Amino acid sequence: MLRGMQPRSAAYSGDELIQLAYEALERPDAWQELLDGIVAATGRTQGLLSVIYPGRSEYSFQVSIGAPPEALREYAERWHGEDIWATRVDPFQVPVGKILLSQDICPDEILEASDYYREFLARYRWHYGAGVRLSGQAHQMAVLTVNGPKESGPLKSHHVDVLNRLLPHLCRAVRVHEAMADLRQQSAAAIHAASRPDDGVALTTSEGRLLYGNAAVSRILEEADGLRYRGTALSACHPEDQEDIQAALREVTEARRGPNPAPIRLSIRRQSGGAPYLVFVQAGTPASTPPMSLALPTALVTLIDPARDSTAVDTAMLRQAYHLSGSEARLAAQLVAGLTPKDAAEASGVAISTIRTQLRSLFAKTGCSRQSEVVKLALRMAGHKS
Repeated sequence: MLRGMQPRSAAYSGDELIQLAYEALERPDAWQELLDGIVAATGRTQGLLSVIYPGRSEYSFQVSIGAPPEALREYAERWHGEDIWATRVDPFQVPVGKILLSQDICPDEILEASDYYREFLARYRWHYGAGVRLSGQAHQMAVLTVNGPKESGPLKSHHVDVLNRLLPHLCRAVRVHEAMADLRQQSAAAIHAASRPDDGVALTTSEGRLLYGNAAVSRILEEADGLRYRGTALSACHPEDQEDIQAALREVTEARRGPNPAPIRLSIRRQSGGAPYLVFVQAGTPASTPPMSLALPTALVTLIDPARDSTAVDTAMLRQAYHLSGSEARLAAQLVAGLTPKDAAEASGVAISTIRTQLRSLFAKTGCSRQSEVVKLALRMAGHKS
């Protein structure tokens, strides 16, 4: 969300700014109101408040004041790498909440001699300002900047006092905003899990640390028959399978993998020698990332136990309605669980030719012609929306 406008003339009190910082957690338009107040209270004409979660654009926001959209585009496309303030200081080495004044970073004579100033800043009458980092998290970039014309002079001590009083609360609000974003993301995984009650559904970091796992995940990992807990992370018992899981997690969390990539399918062997677990790994967050974002991390991992009957399908009802054999009804349930005919053969301990024969009979009895039609039929009978 971007807005280029002038700050309101009436100044906000320090208490009002603090109240707006917390109010914005429930009323997102208050972020803009807060920035308006900060710019007015510091005697500036331009400001930017940005909270970015790489890969989670639905939770990110950016508000501005006093900067027309074309200026923001020009900065991103032409001047970002030549920003003399940004290039003279490493923002990740600056403590969270520490105010950096523009004149302390770069003296006037150096600033005004730069192309960045002559060709960009001077055009918009931006000269003296300040910036502050609001978050210390590696997967969250949050900054506040204000700026104004040269004739306004540097920020005065009372301007800095306003910021110093507000910043502990603003940094706390940003941390709460991050926690709320994590909870919303976990809720999305929980909704997915509710539609697959017998399958394990987990949300993990790129290293495999569990952020969320449903009851089936806990059961599978506690059994430690091929998959297990390693501290708070999901891991495979067999070293080669663990390498495959780690490679898949890294791949799906890389932004360069492109939009809407297909899930990575893995077969994880069991210690007991039973049918291998089927594991599907896919990106847990949108592939698109906002500008100026950092790399981040999450994967949605689905664990399917082929040896376990799925309660998502009422096989007794299927058998009764379509006169299916036990093996045909079991095959229908396996198709709903996401197994291929080859997977079903391995899980049932029969030849693939036997599964193909059962599939042809299943088609004939149900009037279906494709596996997807069998799945839709089974889910309708189980009360799911097709």
